[in-house]
Amino acid sequence: MSTTTIDTGKVQATLIQAPIPGGAGLVEITSGRKTATYTIAEIGHCDAGFSAYRLLEQGRPADECYDVEIGPCGYRRCDCRGHEAHGHCKHAETVRALITRGALPDPAPVADDDLDPFAHSNADIPW
Repeated sequence: MSTTTIDTGKVQATLIQAPIPGGAGLVEITSGRKTATYTIAEIGHCDAGFSAYRLLEQGRPADECYDVEIGPCGYRRCDCRGHEAHGHCKHAETVRALITRGALPDPAPVADDDLDPFAHSNADIPW
């Protein structure tokens, strides 16, 4: 079994087991003095370059999971209290770093035309 360890400066994480398609994996996250093990599963992705992952700390009820969205241009979001209050958190930082290291699948690349709302002709607009 191969593991991937990342260190973002404030967060250290080890992907113990990568998520299998349609299943889950395990990631250990250390922030400050606290280390916790999370089940991690990809819950969605789209052609626009976004991926979503669900993290559930072991020993917690299923309704206390965190949904993390990662997208193009450094976009990241998590529904934990830390991210909502400060705009960043250990969950989103971990998922982004694991994607950057190639340990998790990279969201689909986005074509430049998809980022430019004026790149399409008016013929595409139904009026």
